Amino acid sequence: MRSHVRGSVVAIAMASIGLLAASPVATAEILRLRGDLVHQVASPTPTGSGSAAIEIDTVARTLVFQSTYQGLNNNVSASHIHAQATASPYVFPSGANWTVALNFSGSPSSTGSGAAAATFGPTTYTPANLSTGFVTAQGGDANTAFDNFVTFLSTGQAYYNLHTSLNTPNTGAGNPGGSLGNFFTAVPEIDPTSFGSVLALLTGSLGLLERRMRRLRLTTTG
Repeated sequence: MRSHVRGSVVAIAMASIGLLAASPVATAEILRLRGDLVHQVASPTPTGSGSAAIEIDTVARTLVFQSTYQGLNNNVSASHIHAQATASPYVFPSGANWTVALNFSGSPSSTGSGAAAATFGPTTYTPANLSTGFVTAQGGDANTAFDNFVTFLSTGQAYYNLHTSLNTPNTGAGNPGGSLGNFFTAVPEIDPTSFGSVLALLTGSLGLLERRMRRLRLTTTG
């Protein structure tokens, strides 16, 4: 009986591993991107730091955006993602800005050294939220523009930046031309056939075996 139970659990574990190995790694349906925000202009000198993250469902055509930052030299006056609308190259942070593809209204501020971090989002966007100028530059169809936007985001042809304002009572000159920003890079997907996944499966299977053996001993001694 013991050998039968042990054999059954091992068979279940091996079959599960086989299913993992046969399952395809997650591909393009969910795309996750992130970027660490860096100073965009030389003068007036920006301050602060932060990061931005995006999760895109390429089938449903939804984009969830979130950014966190702190220690800016003035209040946030605007934040958005610029994307390539022409063939003109752009090397962040210099050069003429690309077209604003997606605006983020109502971004909070975190002004001055030691200020608490500010977070915008997570907020979900669809093709309807893309700017008219960007959609027009992509041929006029919002869904096509969204698909192109996803390609630009994932290939270094779109960047997020936030601007700080000159016209506030806070100390600091501000950077209306762009204070912090950066391009996005893909967040690696977790391979379900990785060693960690297989180890977790084996650990669970061994736990099941132990519980069944314990019940078998109790039944035999009872």
